[in-house]
Amino acid sequence: MIYKSTVLKAFKDKDTGRHYGIGGFFSSEDSERVAYLGDLGFVDKEVKEIEPVVETKQKETADKPPFKHVGGGWYELADGSRVKGKQKALEAIESR
Repeated sequence: MIYKSTVLKAFKDKDTGRHYGIGGFFSSEDSERVAYLGDLGFVDKEVKEIEPVVETKQKETADKPPFKHVGGGWYELADGSRVKGKQKALEAIESR
């Protein structure tokens, strides 16, 4: 669970070293830390609980060509063979 509160006074978090400005948001997984900063007047005592968002990483293979540029105009194909020129690399892949 992530706890989020509005910043009332500018401060630098001693745990992360991050600066927080007035009107911004302070968030932490430690509810006691947020409550402590609320007691000191740095953040609003009204704390919102937020479920953490889990981002799924999309496969990058759909955008990547099935060959790798190895320099000097040479391309290495998925099977390990090398050809000179991007067009020849594309033709070699299409012919398979």
